Amino acid sequence: RPLQIMTLLTFNLSLLILLFACPQPPDENDPPLRNTDISLELVDTWTRSITLKAIVEDPTQSWGVILMRDDSIILETEVFDTDTTVVDYGLPAQTAFTYQAFFTEDSLILDSSAVVGATTLDSSSHAMDWTVQTLGIEGVLRDAWIVDENDIWVVGQIIMDDPDSSFNGTGRETFNAAHWNGSEWEMLRLSYGQPLEGIFVFNENDIWVASGVPCHWDGQEWTNYHLWNMGVLSEEDGGVPHIWGASPDDIYFVGRKGSIVHYDGVEFVKLESGTDINLTDIWGLDENDIWIVGGSTTIQPWGGVMLHYDGISMREIYQFHWPEDSGSPSEASTRAIWTDNEKYLYATGYSGQHIYDNRRNYFHKEESPNVWVHNKIRGSAENDVFSVGAGSEVVHYNGSTYYLHQELKEVGWGYTLWRGLDVSENLVVVVGDVAYNYAPHAYVAIGARN
Repeated sequence: RPLQIMTLLTFNLSLLILLFACPQPPDENDPPLRNTDISLELVDTWTRSITLKAIVEDPTQSWGVILMRDDSIILETEVFDTDTTVVDYGLPAQTAFTYQAFFTEDSLILDSSAVVGATTLDSSSHAMDWTVQTLGIEGVLRDAWIVDENDIWVVGQIIMDDPDSSFNGTGRETFNAAHWNGSEWEMLRLSYGQPLEGIFVFNENDIWVASGVPCHWDGQEWTNYHLWNMGVLSEEDGGVPHIWGASPDDIYFVGRKGSIVHYDGVEFVKLESGTDINLTDIWGLDENDIWIVGGSTTIQPWGGVMLHYDGISMREIYQFHWPEDSGSPSEASTRAIWTDNEKYLYATGYSGQHIYDNRRNYFHKEESPNVWVHNKIRGSAENDVFSVGAGSEVVHYNGSTYYLHQELKEVGWGYTLWRGLDVSENLVVVVGDVAYNYAPHAYVAIGARN
């Protein structure tokens, strides 16, 4: 089991076992000992890791710590502050462990902490019952939102038959959204009727959708916000189709050429992103913890970026441009992110699945069964995360393992491009399209816990 910590030194296991068995008392001629009482605190648990903090009261100089898990020594290191945080990573799910820390000085054990017990979180079930439907005679679906099992929204473009040609004389009628009421899909033409890319729902009277510009439903009417006409964005900036909001008066829109726009309930303001790379996803925990990722691959500039916004300043996690920057890591091709905690960020894109440890600025490439590019990742909890993409792939992470839902691999003969999804505690909605007969056809897959 790999151990990932802030500082890790190699050590002689047999020597440490001997020290534990035969600790040497301090000599009477030694200088007076500092106040070296050591304590061990449990910081948090995850399905695959346990985080602890070892603390001493008064370190006037560096000090040593040994950490034991059950009957095994897992760490010896030197610390230069009052505490050190240890992440014991690679553990099995739903397993109990005990930990104890020992204070050392010059190879002597001078104090020990109380024993701390911790249990890793349980993993969730991969099992789902899936229902797959097509909407319209042609179409592309890009995003979804679950209110409950009787209130589901999908957005994109949906083309229906219009036998009497009453819509525009072509025999085809175009919609940009559909709503599931528990028994059937209702086709909708929201706002100005253009194809939609993103949706964010606060409640039935507070709904945001976006294509290039934001549109808002207040329970009475739709309002379009043409950011170019308002002077918020220039014509060169491009649109902002991806939405996340901490509250109705704290909403962010991100999109092409690094564009980020904030709405405070009264006005829209452009934020400086520090990048010209297309931004493809945004997710946050609250108004002070917001993550943004992007990747441009088919148009210039080619590259990838990840940003963190604390409500005041924008921090760059990485930014790569090809071919100017060489040797870029695989996480630089991330297209989508999701999290429900401040510790880990779940990421997907052109190079598979990653988990980003925010505490140590560390990306871990995951062993996942998907082989195609993935476009979206969402979850209901840190042990219940779904990722979707090309090749009809829907992958579930249960906090311990990754599982490819083979029943959905048959959708669209294995060539469906899943573009968006939403996840609730008991429901998953995946949307996308597959091309046949020279036209795209819209698909919705609804998964229920069985």
